[in-house]
Amino acid sequence: MTLTPQSRKIIRPCTRIWLILIALTLVALAIGKMGLSGMNVVFFILLMTFIKGQMVADFFMGLKRVRWAWRIIILLYMIIVCTMIGVAYWISL
Repeated sequence: MTLTPQSRKIIRPCTRIWLILIALTLVALAIGKMGLSGMNVVFFILLMTFIKGQMVADFFMGLKRVRWAWRIIILLYMIIVCTMIGVAYWISL
């Protein structure tokens, strides 16, 4: 099999995003397996969750190039969910 200049693309953008999502998920899994806890760890996990949600919305839902109103809806949803999870953790302390 010969490689043409077109087939030498290292990785497609959607594959790159998917690999980043998998890596962030594995980081969260590793943190859970190590048994780490505390407000800083929870904040870090929520930040990763927020980033993952935005990446899914932007790249896989196709909201990267739509009107700001649609992007703000997803952004507010992610902020509300992450805030509620953080508050629930804080109350449980």
